Amino acid sequence: MNEYSKINVIRILKVLRVLIFFAIIAVAIILGLNLNEYRISRQKYDELKSLAEGSGLDTLTGDGNSSIKVVGLNEPDGYADADDAIDEALLFNINDDYIGWIRGCGGEIDYPVVMGDDNEFYLKHDFYGEKSGSGCIFAECDTVSPFDGPVTVLYGHNMRDGSMFHELLKYKDQDYLKENPSFTIRHNGEDEEFEIFSVFVRDYEDIPFIEGDEADAAYIKRLETLSLYDTGVGGITDTDMGDTAGADDAGAHETVGVSVGSAGMDDCRIVMLITCEYSSYDGRMVVCGVAK
Repeated sequence: MNEYSKINVIRILKVLRVLIFFAIIAVAIILGLNLNEYRISRQKYDELKSLAEGSGLDTLTGDGNSSIKVVGLNEPDGYADADDAIDEALLFNINDDYIGWIRGCGGEIDYPVVMGDDNEFYLKHDFYGEKSGSGCIFAECDTVSPFDGPVTVLYGHNMRDGSMFHELLKYKDQDYLKENPSFTIRHNGEDEEFEIFSVFVRDYEDIPFIEGDEADAAYIKRLETLSLYDTGVGGITDTDMGDTAGADDAGAHETVGVSVGSAGMDDCRIVMLITCEYSSYDGRMVVCGVAK
């Protein structure tokens, strides 16, 4: 290699070092911004929880750094008084899209639930309507009677910092279900427990959403057959259903044969929790609970 070629190589190496240095700086800045966004989102939801539980009223005064925004309170019909565990009247006044509060996964999931005019807004906006990568837990926008109808579908992000619906992925492990067999929804002043009866991973387009206005036995048995494992939950479907819809789906287990009881399916209410799962391009983790 002649002297001229050596000089060119040295110059190229210097340029590469500079480019790599600035690339590292750029990545560090991006990571820092993401971590800061995660921190801000957690802080805002922690403040909201404290306020809703009545232990964070001091955030409304002081140094002015609180994210809480409350205007004149007007208690809507059907919502709890301010001295209840979650002050739903206050939450409704902050955001009239509020429909309930979900708690699960040993307290790791502890958030307000909203329902907007579409399924896009709350993907990138928090409970206050402010832009946020964490978004907000929200119900399918065309749900007629959230939590009171046959099926309510809730969506939440799978955040890298473990927030929102990230913890749902732990339900792939049956032992985790044994430790966390249910989740709670607070709605219209009452807490209701939903027992988890099916856990599965599917591409979004393959999730069997309800058709019509009833969660009949065939539909629920379909959800049961998709489960990664037998959850052991009884009292949902009829033991005499015959052939199970979807039993030939990949990964389906044998159906849990349990009796629906004398009440039939009339009072059966299901909540489906859905978040992204990255084993496939459009994968989703789905956790289904039935009202106890």
